[in-house]
Amino acid sequence: MGQSPVQTPLKGVEKQPGAAPLGRVRDKKVPTLGAQASLACTFKIKCGWNPLQSLKMCRRGRPRSHVISHVRNFYIAHAHEAMKYPNNVLLYIVMKTAIRVFILFLLVHALSAADYKIKIVEVQPIESYPAQATVGGITIAANPYSTDAESATAFDIKKLNSRGFFPLHVIIKNESSSYLTIRTRNVLLFTPDGEQLYSTPAAIVVDSLSRAGLTKKEPAKSDEPETAQKVSPLVDFTSKELIAASIDPGAVVDGFLFFFTEKPKKNIFAGSSLYIPKLEEEGTKKPFGPFTIRLDVALKK
Repeated sequence: MGQSPVQTPLKGVEKQPGAAPLGRVRDKKVPTLGAQASLACTFKIKCGWNPLQSLKMCRRGRPRSHVISHVRNFYIAHAHEAMKYPNNVLLYIVMKTAIRVFILFLLVHALSAADYKIKIVEVQPIESYPAQATVGGITIAANPYSTDAESATAFDIKKLNSRGFFPLHVIIKNESSSYLTIRTRNVLLFTPDGEQLYSTPAAIVVDSLSRAGLTKKEPAKSDEPETAQKVSPLVDFTSKELIAASIDPGAVVDGFLFFFTEKPKKNIFAGSSLYIPKLEEEGTKKPFGPFTIRLDVALKK
């Protein structure tokens, strides 16, 4: 009781001439500059990680998943080292370095997202969409993006369909007098093979694309409308996603659903139908539907 725990000597750190003893974090003492340099050198040797190397990997166009794995290995190694020295200044160095690494990770994310641009998707009059269905004054249209080239006009991704994700633009026009709600978790894609596919959340789509290193800039064509604003792919995908929403009388709501297939070479929309069980009236829960929309008529020959 009352005695300070014995300070564990730092392995691989030599005391610098004229340097003060290394103190504990709770005593608010920090190591000398020479000791910090020695510790940094020790971390690099033991952990096999160099922050500048990660940054260079990012700038040279390496997939972001490689960079993230590089940073993750650093965290694991540092956690292991921190467990060895629970009461001395090593913990202070670890925490300080971890903060710097976190900032570096944000920078890496920003660098990978800085090249991504929002592409505007114009909503046409609903009558112009070939694939549609009307029930009780409510019209739902669907516009499939069945190729990489088509998807690139809506999202700044080179190989979205080749990765297995097929976007479907859904437009809903409410010409009834009711306030409606749609629940996208109940929407299904019926394929000619007998499969019933639920849509994949946009966040999962972006995560998969990022791991594959596909969230790179798609060179914009002169005839493609787009804004000058640069954002992360996650913001773009989630802002365009069709989610559970309310639809006022006379309003038009639109958004994308993403369907995944393990056979991306095959057009998942060919011979398929979009099935929306119902839309509900707010308050009374009165159902409108079901809506079955054949997508073949909207596919480009």
